[in-house]
Amino acid sequence: MDPPRPPVPPSGPSHPPVHERWESLKNIIEHQYINKNRKVADLAKYMKDEHGFDAGVHQYKYQFKKWNLRKNVPSEAKSHIGRCLQTRAEAGRTSTAIQYQGHTVAPAKMRRYLKDRQRQDLILKGPTSGIGVVANAKLAFGKNMYIHKLEHAIWGLQVLWI
Repeated sequence: MDPPRPPVPPSGPSHPPVHERWESLKNIIEHQYINKNRKVADLAKYMKDEHGFDAGVHQYKYQFKKWNLRKNVPSEAKSHIGRCLQTRAEAGRTSTAIQYQGHTVAPAKMRRYLKDRQRQDLILKGPTSGIGVVANAKLAFGKNMYIHKLEHAIWGLQVLWI
């Protein structure tokens, strides 16, 4: 039987607990991920190289979920932002910066969302006569898909070619 060993003193500088380290770097991580639009793997590499913080991709994803941090803006929020923009435009005011949860939303994202909504409304509502060709359908549009509208005056129908 070996004699008991004395406790070993720490050899290097003591590091704060892991959760405190995450919290101390939260602003940097959030800025790089959301504002600089870094991918998680790139963010992990950046944090290791620049700040000496070595964590795996899955750890970042867990932390983002814990902090409720997301790059994407939910549809409901985009819809609300769109209504606010429309109200401002009707009042003659312009909007230069859109923010969601303290982060700037790219105007291109909002423009794309609003155009998609208009396109879906056009398809789902159908013609003004009340006869619709496409109804209750969720359609996905790719880059190279166009909607062509062909109106038949004789029948009073509107045919949508997709």
